[in-house]
Amino acid sequence: MHGIQPVQTLTLPDTNKTQAELEEWLRVNDSRYTMTTYNLLTNNCNNFADDLLKNGLGLANGVPPHILDIPRQFIQSPMGAMIAPMITNMYQVRTSKRAKRVCKIS
Repeated sequence: MHGIQPVQTLTLPDTNKTQAELEEWLRVNDSRYTMTTYNLLTNNCNNFADDLLKNGLGLANGVPPHILDIPRQFIQSPMGAMIAPMITNMYQVRTSKRAKRVCKIS
């Protein structure tokens, strides 16, 4: 992680899903998490992880709400209010290249 230490580490419960069920969920949801759908503020790796935990693995809890709320908090800050339009514009001007996964599972 390039010397960056996590602020919080969570232990996740076991899932009852099989690897085949997880792979099917990933296949079905493949188009939701691509290079062209990625958005730092609205559809990022935290959103993917939350969806994966809740829907792909069937866990009761996903990514903690305070993590998912970071983009909203950023946008509401004075600096975020200035930068958010630039970030949004950056995603709007992207060309529609062949979609590639941005968030990967090891």
